This record gives sequence, C-alpha cells and structure tokens, in this order.
Amino acid sequence: MKDIHDNLALIQPTFFTILDWFLFFAFLGVLVWVYFSFFHIRVEKEKKKNVKKKNKIKFSFTKEMVGLREEFKKENWKEFSLKASRILKLLLEKKFQEYFLFATGRELEEILEHKKINQKQKEELKEFFQLLDPIKFDRVQGRKEEAEKIIKILEDFN
Repeated sequence: MKDIHDNLALIQPTFFTILDWFLFFAFLGVLVWVYFSFFHIRVEKEKKKNVKKKNKIKFSFTKEMVGLREEFKKENWKEFSLKASRILKLLLEKKFQEYFLFATGRELEEILEHKKINQKQKEELKEFFQLLDPIKFDRVQGRKEEAEKIIKILEDFN
C-alpha cells in the first residue's frame, strides 16, 4: 500500500487481534463444555436404565416370599413389614414399568389413582398400608392374622 503521508506508518490489516483470539477460544470452550454436559447427562440416563433393568432381573417373587415367611415365623415384625413393603413396590414396578421404591404408602396410593388398577386392588392396597404402617412407624406389635392378610394381598398382586 502506498501511504499518502510520509510521516505516518503504513496501515497493515490485521486478521486476528488478541481480543479476537480470546473470543474464539472462549467460544470453543463453551462448545466443549456444552458437548460434555449433554454427553454426561446421556450417560447418566443410560446408567439409570441399566439399574432398572438389573432390578427387574434380580426380583423373584418366590424367593422374596420365602424371606418374608421366615420373618413371619420369627415374628420379627419390623423386618416383616419392611420386606412386605419392598415386595409390593417391586411387584408394582414389574407391572407398570416404573420406579416405585422411593415412594411411601400414601404416595403409592396417589400414583396408582392415575393407573389402570381395579377397585379391589385399590382397596387391598389401602388395607395393606393400614396394616403395615403402624408396625413400620409406630412400633406396634404385629399379629399373625394381620401378617397372613398381608401375605394374601401380596399373592393377589402377583
């Protein structure tokens, strides 16, 4: 380029200044962060799916009922109530293909209001938790008649 003035330096076009390079690398960093964030979320979802599949594979109603009946014979009512509750939630998971182990009895009743479940099963579910909750939470002494009802309800749900 030819300069008009002899005392001024030539103007040279710069393609990238320091600010341009900084903005480029900042943008690149944001892209990498977004990619790995979404990748991580996808990996976590896959892990959850695999955990659910493992839970389905490990559940055997007959084995669980054997353990429940052992607690019934020992009259270990607290363990009996915890195992019975877990078995029911696993049965519901198997039936509805959803995760229920987190839910309390009241939450299960509310969730199942929106599911296709007949009135008899709704009533049995309510009775099930009415029998179990005092044993689980209030440390009430269980009775054999109540335990037999609970076992019958579990067998009906299976």
